[in-house]
Amino acid sequence: MATFIKQVQDTKRPVVITQNGKSVSVLIDANEFEAMQEKIDLLSDILTSLGQQGKGVGISHEDAKDKVLKRILKRRTA
Repeated sequence: MATFIKQVQDTKRPVVITQNGKSVSVLIDANEFEAMQEKIDLLSDILTSLGQQGKGVGISHEDAKDKVLKRILKRRTA
């Protein structure tokens, strides 16, 4: 297992773990996982905003920008 962890840390690429020839798990660097989660959160927010825009609801660009910047700063200091 230590070899796989070192490989993930060195390459920053995930390692797919198989069992009986089928993928069952993925070992990924913790920092890469956090970056993926942030991207997923951002994409989810974009999808939500597009839905709101289509319904004619939402907030101004400036308010949205302020909220996003506060969220980014909060995550960087956490």
